[in-house]
Amino acid sequence: MLMTVAAFDQTVRVLFLDDGVFQLKAGQRPQVLDFRPIAPMFEALEIYGIEELWVESESLSERGLEPQGLILPVHQIDRREVGRFIAAADIVVGG
Repeated sequence: MLMTVAAFDQTVRVLFLDDGVFQLKAGQRPQVLDFRPIAPMFEALEIYGIEELWVESESLSERGLEPQGLILPVHQIDRREVGRFIAAADIVVGG
């Protein structure tokens, strides 16, 4: 969905919250569980002009993750700022 929206020249910002931050964790081996790897998809986001990836700082720290351990560079946002971040969007899609 992200790539489709971006293909129509819409600005896309992605915010990872809670357990969603695990999707960006480097070194995952989903094929062990017979899942398809999603890292290549995230790495293709830049091709579509999706360069604003955000993570909630508290979600990272609560799960023992560091920005350096993610597959892509991210911007961090504090939990108390998430409401304003979402309110500033024209359209919000949750997943």
